[in-house]
Amino acid sequence: SVDKDVAILNVVTLREHMGLALYDQRVKSRLITTLGGLGLALAGIGLYGLMAFLVNRRTQEIGLRLALGSSRAAIFRITLAQALRLGGIGVAIGLITAIPATRLLRSMLVGVGPGDPVVFLSGIAILLLAALVAALAPARNAVRVDPMKALRSE
Repeated sequence: SVDKDVAILNVVTLREHMGLALYDQRVKSRLITTLGGLGLALAGIGLYGLMAFLVNRRTQEIGLRLALGSSRAAIFRITLAQALRLGGIGVAIGLITAIPATRLLRSMLVGVGPGDPVVFLSGIAILLLAALVAALAPARNAVRVDPMKALRSE
């Protein structure tokens, strides 16, 4: 309406303009989310392998406990408690490294602060839940140990 002879170029909607402006942030957040998911999967797989190894190594001890009258539920709880201890050590190491890292990545944080307790608590809960899920199969195998076979094996 001001000057009808001027050509209008690059007409985009506000939504498209904002999408282009936030493209870098989206790519970075998706990359960080993907790497975090891979890290969580690797931690779960590693903890599963460690717990399976520890249960296999403690087969005689578990058989002896069962032979002396320990309940299978107690063996299950002991195995899960060990996994939670290992997960707690991982959480502690993660917190020690995450707090300084959030300060370095402050420019990439959108909608949360570098020390947001809700984010940290939800991360801790997810990691401990992953530790429990990773330990379920080894704990179930520990409960299924036959005391007589375990005591005879070497």
